Amino acid sequence: MKGTLIFVVFYSSYGFAHCNTILRSSSLSRNFEDSLRRIPRSTDKDETGFEDSNVQEVIFILLYCLFVALAILICGLIIFYNSRKRELRANRSRGDEYLLEPTSADHKRRNSSNIVPPEPTPYPITSGESDLRQTPSRLSNVECPPELELAPINEKIMYLHYYAEVEINEEDLDISKGRPLGSGEFGIIRKGFLRSKNSKNEEKESRLEVAVKLPLNEYNQIQQELIYDELKVMCAVGKHPNILALVGGITFGERKMIVSEFVENGDLLSFLRDNRIYFTNDQWTLETEQDSLSLVDLLSFAFQIAKGMEYLIHVPCVHRDLALRNVLIKKNRIIRIADFGLARRHKNKDYYKTQSVDTPLPIHWMAPESIDKLLFTQKSDVWSYGVCLYELFSLGKSPYENVIKYDQRDFYWKYVLSYLNEGKRLAQPAHADAEIYNVMKLCWDLDMNSRTTFLDCIEFFEKELKTTSNEYFLDLTRKLRSETNNQLRLSNWLSDEKHCDS
Repeated sequence: MKGTLIFVVFYSSYGFAHCNTILRSSSLSRNFEDSLRRIPRSTDKDETGFEDSNVQEVIFILLYCLFVALAILICGLIIFYNSRKRELRANRSRGDEYLLEPTSADHKRRNSSNIVPPEPTPYPITSGESDLRQTPSRLSNVECPPELELAPINEKIMYLHYYAEVEINEEDLDISKGRPLGSGEFGIIRKGFLRSKNSKNEEKESRLEVAVKLPLNEYNQIQQELIYDELKVMCAVGKHPNILALVGGITFGERKMIVSEFVENGDLLSFLRDNRIYFTNDQWTLETEQDSLSLVDLLSFAFQIAKGMEYLIHVPCVHRDLALRNVLIKKNRIIRIADFGLARRHKNKDYYKTQSVDTPLPIHWMAPESIDKLLFTQKSDVWSYGVCLYELFSLGKSPYENVIKYDQRDFYWKYVLSYLNEGKRLAQPAHADAEIYNVMKLCWDLDMNSRTTFLDCIEFFEKELKTTSNEYFLDLTRKLRSETNNQLRLSNWLSDEKHCDS
């Protein structure tokens, strides 16, 4: 045993005040015996008739045994610590902590459970048809409590599994060092390229443009866990043309990463604000300039967001932070809903305080029950969708921008809640007619059970699209089908890479 052990023995009984210090563990016994011989012995008898020397010998033996036992205990603790450290290192190298392979028994349990997995159907979905997709997630029915089996996936993240087949080798990922695409409370998003060898020609390498989400601080364990939780949620959500698609994840390295498809036009809010000057109410045709922005585009965005949110209901997943800043748009005007369930991690209302006048307040998109009780449901997502409609048909205006009072900023959430409970709502935006504004108000009913549904919104905006430009609607149908195939190719792209590695 390395180091120096210091053992101090105090003799206060029988008038002794002697202190022995024993150094160097390799000669403990010899030093201990030498120190004992230097202790003066008394031949006086105590009141019981025993000699002090006999009593001292008993005490010395007991102390000696205690010392030996203590030394053995310390040695045992050191051995246990080292073996435990080696075991944890081995587990990390194998990835057992993060990669869970599905077993046939697990698949059997899922098939026999009451959870009905989504089934793929062609696009677009007309009213009355199922809008479900097959998801790759697996819930552990053994570990998950029965009362949570049908709950939204972001309520049972700890029971979700992450599959090895979506694991990406970090060496195959090139991350841009330039300006990030975006950042949040705990993560930063950068552009990247994922390299893969062709299965038919290993010398030919292809590169896939991707978005990579990393923790803001790679040494922050909480941020690492949040990234990993979001990765599991995205695995469970699956693929849908109006949902941001997961390409894969990295869990083996020093930092966790989420690798998703790259959406070239950024977030929808910025897109609307940047293209306000190009807005026109002219009739849309296939020859309409790509840079223009028309009313039919706004109807399309509203329709697509509703379809994506309706899909999440069947996963099931509550978004909790639906806003146009969290909706991405491709060059072909197909949108992707991103950033699932991030608001759920903030357990107090202080998160919703703003730090600057120009900072968008997440509270502006929240339903009253979410503000007051932090209650998030599919119906609270419907409320947020209504605020998204306000953003859409106002071409990117900030909600409640004229409501804020600077003297009440510290208790702003209370002010907004009082404002809503009084029946006050956002005004009718400039490019929304009375029927569209009525849909918005149906989203903002104080009684959550009386609010409209995403399915109703899909039916409404599908009808509006067909009435405004059936040609646009048919073109949108073709694009959605094409996007479905593109997302499937993302999965095949990663599978092709795995095949090459094997």
